[in-house]
Amino acid sequence: MNFTKKEITNFILIFVLGGIGGVFFSDILLPKFSIFSGITQKGEQTVIVQKTEKVSVEEQEILSNIIKKNSESLVVIKNLKNNS
Repeated sequence: MNFTKKEITNFILIFVLGGIGGVFFSDILLPKFSIFSGITQKGEQTVIVQKTEKVSVEEQEILSNIIKKNSESLVVIKNLKNNS
């Protein structure tokens, strides 16, 4: 594929003009159209942040807390019929 100097120049010219057109559209024309619903400017999007909380509980910690709470309420039941 041999490209002529004219074809290469046209390609570069089209590429540069397309870039300039993209910048023009996004920075100049898009803010003008942002009065219509659904079209927003760069940086004007609504972001909703929800705080989440992670709780980790270890089994040993739970068991020790339960034992501490119930240690004062420990009772002994005797069977008086069998003298045990």
